Amino acid sequence: MILLATVPFMGAGRAHADPIDINTLVSGVRALGHEIPEFAQISTSCDGDAMCAARFLKDSIGPGAAIIPALDTQPIRTEWRDRKAPLRVVPDTSVGGGVIQFYQFDAQFLSNIFNRLAVIPKKVILDVRGVQLSDEMGEIRRTVSLFTGKLFRAFRLVHSTGREVDWQIPKPKTQWSDVEIKIRLDDRTPGNGLAFAAIMARYANAEIVGGKLPEQLFLHRLVPIMHGWDMLVPSGEVVLPQ
Repeated sequence: MILLATVPFMGAGRAHADPIDINTLVSGVRALGHEIPEFAQISTSCDGDAMCAARFLKDSIGPGAAIIPALDTQPIRTEWRDRKAPLRVVPDTSVGGGVIQFYQFDAQFLSNIFNRLAVIPKKVILDVRGVQLSDEMGEIRRTVSLFTGKLFRAFRLVHSTGREVDWQIPKPKTQWSDVEIKIRLDDRTPGNGLAFAAIMARYANAEIVGGKLPEQLFLHRLVPIMHGWDMLVPSGEVVLPQ
């Protein structure tokens, strides 16, 4: 999960905001399908306090929602963020192969890298700690397929609207199924990174290192609260078969 911070007590210095800002927060949460109280009720209950409104919404949403420092105030987690590449391969003889550090999931880019290697490494660490927050699962599915091949009904995506969709892992052009995989996490890994890790652990026998998988795999979108603060709002939950 991206850095979760204790929300400061807004007692003496209340985080008053323009009503338009609170309305934007409420609208952003409601747009994802969450049933929440009306804007007027929240605004009146919180007397224009933006963080109060955020806490109100967080409690209304329930599991998966969180208030976090705005991402642009958090330390950069990937050294090459300003570059065009969505990932990079770092040779590491200590792991018997290499480390692939992800900023974005991009199956074609990763496949091209593997195709250019003279020898495919037998061991690889997939580092998703710094992956960019997203609730898009298409590239995750295609990246998983490079190591698993085609899988029918690999997981169910339960949208926050209540809609449920069963997804398969597509057939890749090339597959590397004999690679020993570890996936590196930490307590700030975003939900899409955790979902990828869980799917890989289930179907590619990947070993999770550096962190733990949560019991529920939420995908999130960011909704701004006020300067310096955002809300992680669950847009869906990835559910693996029992």
